[in-house]
Amino acid sequence: MQFLKRRLPILIAFCAGLALWAQFFIPSRFSQEALEKFTGSWAIILAGCALILGLLSAIHHHWSKVSLHKPGWVYSLITLFCFGCVVLAGWFPYQPFNWQVIAASGLAVIGMVMLLLHLLKRMQGQVANRGTAIGAGLITVLGILGLLVINPLQRFYFTAVTIKEGSLFDWVFQNMFVPLDATMFSLLAFFIASAAFRAFRARSFEATALLIAGCIVMIGRVPLGEQLGFSIGGTDISFASVASWILNNPNAAAQRGILLGVLLSMVAISLRIMFGIERTYMGGAD
Repeated sequence: MQFLKRRLPILIAFCAGLALWAQFFIPSRFSQEALEKFTGSWAIILAGCALILGLLSAIHHHWSKVSLHKPGWVYSLITLFCFGCVVLAGWFPYQPFNWQVIAASGLAVIGMVMLLLHLLKRMQGQVANRGTAIGAGLITVLGILGLLVINPLQRFYFTAVTIKEGSLFDWVFQNMFVPLDATMFSLLAFFIASAAFRAFRARSFEATALLIAGCIVMIGRVPLGEQLGFSIGGTDISFASVASWILNNPNAAAQRGILLGVLLSMVAISLRIMFGIERTYMGGAD
């Protein structure tokens, strides 16, 4: 049992890491085909498993907040409800009878049975979990919503099937998710401006250099700033050219240094995982 829990994951990580490193340093047709097969099949499978794990973790997190009535549990309930609606929108094509209808009917029946059991416990004077009742109601609403709203809506008002252009899922994505995403990123501009105001205080030489460079870049990147400039020794220099020089030289050098440090840290972490020094992926603290 100890071998399966501790040594086998380390052995798999070591062999997989060593094989990928060998493929990179020993270029051959066999290694290239092996890499393409890995990235084309196993990498997709692992990414799908990681996505499912992330979804289950998010559902468990919000469901725990709802069942325990933690602060902000109403927002978690709305999140779960919207998650279920989008999943149903992706499941349901416009055909009137298919397995998706059966799945929605099953959701509705399961939710109603859970609600009935909850009511029976309340009538008998037993302690009933309110979170279970909320979950049963949510499941029932999702099932009924799929049967009475989403499937007919797909059939009569949308032309495409599942997630293609013109489907209900595509409409939800284009008309709800995209505007909300744009709104979120537009709000980030104010946080960036606030952080820049705090960072651009000339309290030291580094802060002063950052302030001057930031002001020149901001002036040089706007349309009005492109028309402004100054003259040195009879040579006209625009703010746009100075901003481009800052971005292409000092800024690029700093970015390459940061990227080099990130890549070296990735190599170090890979070695720690391969040799079993880093074991947090197995659920332990060290």
